Amino acid sequence: MPLSWKLSSHRCKVSGFTLIELLVSIVITGMMLTLVLASYWTFLQTQQKMAISRELQSEVRFVFNRFTDKVRSSTIDYAEYVPGGECEITGTRLCLISSSRTGIFLDYDSTNTILNLGIRPAYNAGDPVPAIEYEPLLSPNKFTVTGLNFDFAPTNDPAVLANAQLQPKATFYLEVSPRDGRYQDLVIESQTTISSRQY
Repeated sequence: MPLSWKLSSHRCKVSGFTLIELLVSIVITGMMLTLVLASYWTFLQTQQKMAISRELQSEVRFVFNRFTDKVRSSTIDYAEYVPGGECEITGTRLCLISSSRTGIFLDYDSTNTILNLGIRPAYNAGDPVPAIEYEPLLSPNKFTVTGLNFDFAPTNDPAVLANAQLQPKATFYLEVSPRDGRYQDLVIESQTTISSRQY
C-alpha cells in the first residue's frame, strides 16, 4: 500500500468557522442588536411623550372645567373693564363677579408664563379693597402657557343695554406646552365659549 494512501485515510476532516465567517457573523449580530436597541429607545421616548401629552391634556381639561364653573356661577364684572380697573387690559385677564360680590380673576402672568385664578373677597363701598389671592391653575413647574386670550360678549353691560336679558358669554383660548425643552413641539391648543347662568 502506498504511503500517500495511508496518510490520506487517517486524516480527520476538521470542520469549523473561518476567521472571516466569525467576523461577518459578529457584524450582522451587532447590526441586529443596534436596530433592536434603537427601536426600543424610540418606543420609550414615544411612551414618555404620550404620558406627558396625557398629563397636559388632563391639566388643560381641569383648567377648562374651573373656567366653566367660574363663568357659569358668576357674571362678567363690567365695572372692572374701565380705565384704571383691574381688567383694563383685555385679552389676558377675565374679571368675573359672583352673586355674593366676590371678585374672580382668571389672570395670565406673562413673566412666569402661568395661568392663575385670583379671588378677592367681597367688600363694602368705602372699605379698603382686599388683596387678590392667586393660585396657579396649571402645574407651574411642568407646563407653560404659550398663548392665551379671553374675550366676552356683549362688551357692554347688558343691564345698561336695552335688552337686560342678554346672556353674557366668555370665550377662552389657551395654548400650553411642557416646560421640558425636549418636548417643545408638543403644544395643546384649546378653546371654549361658556355662557353665564346669571343675568
